[in-house]
Amino acid sequence: MHPYPHLYTVNASAAPEGDVPVSAAGLPTLATAPPAEFDGPGDRWSPETLLVAAVADCFLLSFRGVARANKFAWTSLGCEVQGTLERLEGKTRFTRILVKAVLRVPAGTDEAKAVQLMQRATSRRRSSPSEQRMPTPVILLASASPRRSELLRQIGVAHAVRPVNVDESVLPGEAPSAYVLRLAEAKAAELWSRLDERERRPVLAADTTVALEGVIFGKPVDAADARAMLGRLSGRTHEVHTAVAVRHAGGAAARVSSSHVSLRELTAAEIDAYWATGEPADKAGGYAVQGRAAVFIRHIAGSYSGIMGLPLYETWELLAPVLGQTGSPPA
Repeated sequence: MHPYPHLYTVNASAAPEGDVPVSAAGLPTLATAPPAEFDGPGDRWSPETLLVAAVADCFLLSFRGVARANKFAWTSLGCEVQGTLERLEGKTRFTRILVKAVLRVPAGTDEAKAVQLMQRATSRRRSSPSEQRMPTPVILLASASPRRSELLRQIGVAHAVRPVNVDESVLPGEAPSAYVLRLAEAKAAELWSRLDERERRPVLAADTTVALEGVIFGKPVDAADARAMLGRLSGRTHEVHTAVAVRHAGGAAARVSSSHVSLRELTAAEIDAYWATGEPADKAGGYAVQGRAAVFIRHIAGSYSGIMGLPLYETWELLAPVLGQTGSPPA
């Protein structure tokens, strides 16, 4: 073996569309593309499959070297490697690498030594500094909202993002608080039902709606819808209801946070300019309390984090007993 350090150089290039060719000196060029999970073709090597393949290859070659150094006789070694890619605290990263290996050895081989050498081969893989700092997710967040993920990070709850879709139609005569409670519980139940035993961790889901005089305001579909929504909210006090639900092996629980928000009078020009920023498009009621719309808000009574989309008091009230915590959130 050559002395360390070893330097490996790979070249890649890309056009706006098509494959990404990857090459290295003396090696054939490899065509890569996004995997099917990222809307790629699914019939080429992707960065994700290459990384998981590298783990498998490294394990096999490491075992070969360890066995040779220990004069250990073996017949064959096969492995299957599974990598779990998740959205964790706002970043996409591998959170779990599982190696399933089958080692075949001659009759009479010391099985304990075989296991020991396989463990040594596994331990030869060194994680990067970023991997070593990566927190293990303790819950799954059934929402793609970056605001909810940010609020969980604020109280130190490590989580992975697993958004789900449920029917968000309003039932006849349904009150706004009952509406968000039903959706939050449905989202938590939907994600829990999709998890296999090895994936199961507490699931947290939430839903937020804006209401004025009992009328539920969803997310605006276009500029005209946003103009109508904010025009009705202008100069008036409305309600913001956010429900948070937790589902875990021991059962389920939920809470609702309700707040009042008073907006100043808004001009049509202000509403149009606000829509042009792109901020209102995915927000219930057509505004974000933590964004540019803060200049529209005259008064708030209730939970600021609840208006953002995740009431932290109620969230921690639900999570603390599930996570075995009391008092303050984890440091």
